[in-house]
Formats: sequence, C-alpha cells, structure tokens
Amino acid sequence: MTSEQISGYDKKIKKDCIQYSLKWSPYILGEKFNVLKKLTEMTGLYVVFSLNKYKRLIPVILGASWYTGLRPTVLKIFTPTSVDVIPLSVTQKLEDQKLYIKRLLLTQMVLKHQQA
Repeated sequence: MTSEQISGYDKKIKKDCIQYSLKWSPYILGEKFNVLKKLTEMTGLYVVFSLNKYKRLIPVILGASWYTGLRPTVLKIFTPTSVDVIPLSVTQKLEDQKLYIKRLLLTQMVLKHQQA
C-alpha cells in the first residue's frame, strides 16, 4: 500500500482501490484574536461549533471560502456590521455560547498519471 501526504487530505492506493480521507484541523477557540492568528487566507471549508450546557459541541455554521480565504470569511462572523446576512438564531448562539472552529484547507494539485 502506498500513501501520499497532501494538504487537506490523505490518499491511499491499495491494488485497484484509491481511498481519500479528509484531514480537519484541531479545534480552534472561536475568538477574533485566534481567527486572526491561526487561520490562513487559503481556500477551504470551515465549521463553527457552539459549546452547549452539557459540554457538547453543536455545529452551527458550515461554510466555504473560495475567493477571499478562510481568515476574512470567518472574521465576518465576529464583526457586528457584517455585510453577509447571518440568521438571528445563529447570531444569538454566537453571542451567548463559547465557540470553536475547525478548518479544512483545499489546495489545487496536479495529479500525475503513471502509465505501466
């Protein structure tokens, strides 16, 4: 079995089967400073979780950033004068509960096909 390490996911080849597994980042505390410090301006997917009273993480927002990058997109959640429309129920959860963020970087890659 061969394994190829690629940013964002892992590709494994076994006989005639190719298997991909996603590599999400560890949880990042959802504060504006942490977003500025730890998120990049690369394209990717992100999930915002809220911590409920039972200490369980509940997904609140699943989003993608294509043109602007993860950092500017996620920062829109924390700015009260955001241009993007965020539902009132989501805004209330963001204000009242502790937030955590996970990200998945999506990079463009060129696959080389080897002929036997």
